[in-house]
Amino acid sequence: MPSLPLRESAYIISRCGEALHSMRRWLAIFAVFIVGSIAVSGCDGDPSYTVYFQSDRNGNWDIYSIQHDGTMEAQVTDHPADDLYPVVNSDGTKVAFIRRSGNATDVILVDTEEGNEINLTNGRAGGTIESITWYPEGDRLLVTLWTMGLASGRPQLYWMGEEGMADDDTGMHLLGQDTAYSYWNPRMNAAGEEIAVSASLSLESVDVHILDSAGQFIRVVPHETFLRPTGEFRAPTATEDYADYAPNGRDVIMQSNAPALTNPSNAIHLWYVSSQGRRSADLTPDAPYNSMQPAWSTVLDGQTIVFASDRDGNNEIYLWSQTEGAEPVRLTDNPANDSNPSWLRNDPNAD
Repeated sequence: MPSLPLRESAYIISRCGEALHSMRRWLAIFAVFIVGSIAVSGCDGDPSYTVYFQSDRNGNWDIYSIQHDGTMEAQVTDHPADDLYPVVNSDGTKVAFIRRSGNATDVILVDTEEGNEINLTNGRAGGTIESITWYPEGDRLLVTLWTMGLASGRPQLYWMGEEGMADDDTGMHLLGQDTAYSYWNPRMNAAGEEIAVSASLSLESVDVHILDSAGQFIRVVPHETFLRPTGEFRAPTATEDYADYAPNGRDVIMQSNAPALTNPSNAIHLWYVSSQGRRSADLTPDAPYNSMQPAWSTVLDGQTIVFASDRDGNNEIYLWSQTEGAEPVRLTDNPANDSNPSWLRNDPNAD
C-alpha cells in the first residue's frame, strides 16, 4: 500500500518555534488535503495532535515527538539509558515511559510543557518493568512487571498511582489475573472497564486476552470459532500483540503474523476485530512488509491510528485514517528505527 512521505516535502520545525522555511510547505499541505484524512494544525504544538515515539537515531533509545502533519519533530529525552514505550495521559500534559539501563528499569513521567522529569519508581519496583499504559482518568498507570518472587518470573499486571512509590512500600498493586500467564502491552478501553493485553503460556504463541478492570478473564480475540475464513490465529507460531481499543471502546485493532490467505508471507499485519471477537479484517492485506504497534485517537476524524511500519525499508511512524479510500501518511523519515507511537486518545477540548 503506497504512502505519502510527508517529511520530505514539508517544512520541519526542529524545536518549537525554530522554523526551517521552505516554499515546498504548501505542496505538503496540498498533498495532505488530497489524502483527505487529516487536517493541518498550526505551529503551536497542540498536544491534541502530538505523536510521541521512541527512536535510536542518536545511538540509544530516546523519546521524540512530532505533530500529526509531520512538522515540529523534536527530541523529548536525552539520557544515556534507553527510554522506551512512551504513553500519553488523558489530557496530553504528561508522558510516561520506561527508562532501562541493563536490567534496571524505572517509570519516568515527563511534563510535556516544561520537559521536567519525575522518577516514579526510583529502583523500587521490585522487578523489571516490561510495559505501561494509562488508566483513562490519567491518575493511574497499568504496568507489567516481572519479579522472581511471583509467578516464576512471568510478567504480571499491576497498577500504580501517578504519585509513584509514595503510597506504600512498593507502590505496585497486583491485579487479580491468572498468574499462569505472562502479560505484555496492556491497553484499557475508554470506560476503564476492560483491558486488552497480550497473554501467553509460552513465548511461542501469544494471544490477545480481554480482562475486566480487576484482571479477570473475559474472552480471547479473535474468537476461536471464527478463524479459518480470515487468519489462523491459533497456529503454534502465531503472535497477536499491541491490541488497542477503537474509539467505541469495544472493537480492537492489533498486530498479528497469523497465517492467512491475505498474508502469504507471514508478515506482521494490522487486524481489526469486532467487539465480541467474531469478525476480523486484515487492514494490510497481501502486504509483504510489517505494520505494528497501532494506537487509536479521536482527535482528528475519530477513525485515525498511528503505527510503525517498515514498508519503506526501515521502521518509521505513519498516520492512517480508517475512512474509505484513505492511505497511510508517513510522518518520520530517518534511517534509524522509529517505533512505539502514542498520542492523545480523546480530545480534551471536545464537547
